Amino acid sequence: MNIRYPIYEGVYRILTIYEAGEHGMRIYAYKDDMPGKDTMLYVAPFFNVTGSSVCLGSANIDLPKDLTYESLLQYWEKKFWLTEFSHLGGNGNPTRSNLVLVTKAARNKPFDLKELKPLNNMKLKDILT
Repeated sequence: MNIRYPIYEGVYRILTIYEAGEHGMRIYAYKDDMPGKDTMLYVAPFFNVTGSSVCLGSANIDLPKDLTYESLLQYWEKKFWLTEFSHLGGNGNPTRSNLVLVTKAARNKPFDLKELKPLNNMKLKDILT
């Protein structure tokens, strides 16, 4: 999924994969232009993320009545972007350096992919099985 995210009145581009279920959402970053089964997964560089788990505490939207995978994915994704990005996850900074400085730097130049932290040597195939 190729999405542009608003950060500090600007945008930066991070390639992300969402994994959604009835009780929550996980988010992963990756570097490849086109993900394949051996694509390495990284901690998504956002606040409220611990490993791949997402804290969605402050967003208040209704669960869809028709619980399909697509509707759940849309629900969790919307809830993620409506949540206040208020804190670092339990593992501290999701980037190699300070997340605030990394996102500020990405306002004026491409996001530095060297800032992404590997996620326990996980690959895309690990979440697809």
